Amino acid sequence: MNQRTEWDLNVECVIIDARKSPSIATVNGVGTLGSLVSVSNAIDTPELRKWLEIAAEKGAEAAFAEMFNDEDKEAGERFALAYDELRKERKEGRKGLWSATDLSKFVLKTRDCFPESIGAVAILPGEGTASHGLLTFESSVSSLLS
Repeated sequence: MNQRTEWDLNVECVIIDARKSPSIATVNGVGTLGSLVSVSNAIDTPELRKWLEIAAEKGAEAAFAEMFNDEDKEAGERFALAYDELRKERKEGRKGLWSATDLSKFVLKTRDCFPESIGAVAILPGEGTASHGLLTFESSVSSLLS
């Protein structure tokens, strides 16, 4: 990092995959994240995000009931379309770990913290019914820059 004077999509970030033991950490250009940590377009929709929150708290069946019993029938229709897209992604073998919006926010975070810090993505084992957890953070690299 100390040779870079400006941020670009080749700036390094750390990916920590802790879903299995031992954890694996790799350093990659931030511009490659979309191909390394799978992205879901479906989970970018507000209705699917709401369903995921409800499902994490109350279970999938209760979440379906809430989404389809909502007074806003258009929201139910938008949810159904987004859920169909999610199922299509999964059927094609794309198990998105985060949304395109989440990825974009992380890329911007790496730009904002450059060059004092490096961005990191940690993929964690899930809790309860969740298949995984995802955590993004930045870490100071001052000792590496001298």
